Amino acid sequence: MIVERGVCAYLWESLFENNCNSYILGEERGVLVDVGHQRHVSHVLRGMDTDGITLDQIDLIIITHSHPDHLEALPSFLDGRIKATFHRDVKDYLQGEGAVLSQMMGAPPVPTIPVEFYLQEGTLDAAGNRFEIIHTPGHSPGSICVYWPEKKVLVAGDLVFHRGVGRTDLPGGNSEQLIESIEKVRKLDVEILLPGHGGLIRGRQQVQENFRFIEENYYAFL
Repeated sequence: MIVERGVCAYLWESLFENNCNSYILGEERGVLVDVGHQRHVSHVLRGMDTDGITLDQIDLIIITHSHPDHLEALPSFLDGRIKATFHRDVKDYLQGEGAVLSQMMGAPPVPTIPVEFYLQEGTLDAAGNRFEIIHTPGHSPGSICVYWPEKKVLVAGDLVFHRGVGRTDLPGGNSEQLIESIEKVRKLDVEILLPGHGGLIRGRQQVQENFRFIEENYYAFL
């Protein structure tokens, strides 16, 4: 689904199986954010085909965090040209608590994934665009958000959703860190919020209203 020029969303809408939303940021060249479970890899590929996007146009895959429903299918997209990246804490997590979580979810262990570089907070130049990487732990230690200032777009991973937040009761979760991370991205000028699950949020007022709702209805219980 083309959200606007340079922003495509492949939302997972099934009520019966879990999987993440995937996004492509960029016009002539693109960055793919999150790829989902291996068994649902066709969901992303069909969406790209509908929008006239090929894997040849993807320069980089960014993984927002270390849970299987966001990265399990990653090896299927790595063809020797496309590079993958995530926060360094993801690597450590996958070798420790993340392996336990994969067992809990019935997912196979994620194989060692070669990355060109590790993400850190700051500016990332990729696919001809300049993004801001924001470290947002709480749901998972290596969680990041991707902010595209030019488009005022925030890919939030599992930090926040429409009227919801990422859970903190999984291994590596931390409620205090989650609140701190939410407050960090809340200050950004965002007109389109793209969450890891559920529907997207359009409009600066609607985005800020969502943050207010989260503060009023979730902070006290985290």
